[in-house]
This record gives sequence, structure tokens and C-alpha cells, in this order.
Amino acid sequence: MHALPDNLAQTLTPEQVHALAMSLAAFPAIASARGAELALAGRVLDEESAGDGMRAHVRGSRVWAVRWRFGPELAEPVCSCPDGPLCKHAYAAGLRLLAAAVGLGHELPPAFASLVPRALRGDAHPPLPRSLARGASPGEGGEQNEPRLRAL
Repeated sequence: MHALPDNLAQTLTPEQVHALAMSLAAFPAIASARGAELALAGRVLDEESAGDGMRAHVRGSRVWAVRWRFGPELAEPVCSCPDGPLCKHAYAAGLRLLAAAVGLGHELPPAFASLVPRALRGDAHPPLPRSLARGASPGEGGEQNEPRLRAL
């Protein structure tokens, strides 16, 4: 995965970051799930500033042009694909921009905190189960109940 668009996120106001999070939260579930996959797979390309927002290309079945326009408290997606504007391509580009903004210190309300996947936040490694964490007491947490360990 290539670097997040920090240079673009630096230009966003806190209100625009909040508007972007609200817009992303309004996407249909299938578009957000597929869009997150595209973002994590590094398929968002050529992210650049575009006057009142940003534009990018997103490689899906074809390469689609995506644009996010921002106003004082507005974040509006546009995509050249037939499913746009609330499509997986627009979601992928918006998600990378939101992740960059969060990485630069923008705070998200708790309701939107789960929008940015761990891998885009930079803490891609899930925390250890409490029973395996340093300083855990023997028997604390019950390793036998930890699903990641049961799978082994």
C-alpha cells in the first residue's frame, strides 16, 4: 500500500473532516466494504488536489475517476462509474483521505471512529489477548476462550 495523501488532508478543516466522515458513513454497506478493500489493496492512484477538493483514479474492473468536493461543512463524492456517486471507488478515495486526516491528528466523533480500518491507521497488528499480554496473571482471560488461539 502506498503512502496516504497527507498533503491533501492537511488542507481540510475539522468541519470538512467531520463532513467527510458523515458522508462515508452514509454509503451503502456493500459499497463501503468493497471500497475499504480497494483502499487497503492500494488501488487508489494519482491522488491530487483539485480546487475545492481532491481527485484520484481508482482501479477496479476499470480505472475510474473519482472526485471529492468540499465546502465549509460539505463533502460530496463524484465518480465516473455507473454506480457513482455512492460507489466503492468514491468510498476508497474518501477513506484514504479520512485516514490521512486522522493520522495528522484530526479527531473523529466516537460514532465514526470505526470507519478507518486498523491497517490504514498504522496500527495494523491487533492487540494481544489479555491472557497473553505482558503482566497478565496466570489464568486471567482464559486463553482457551480466545478465538485466534482456538483456530491454531
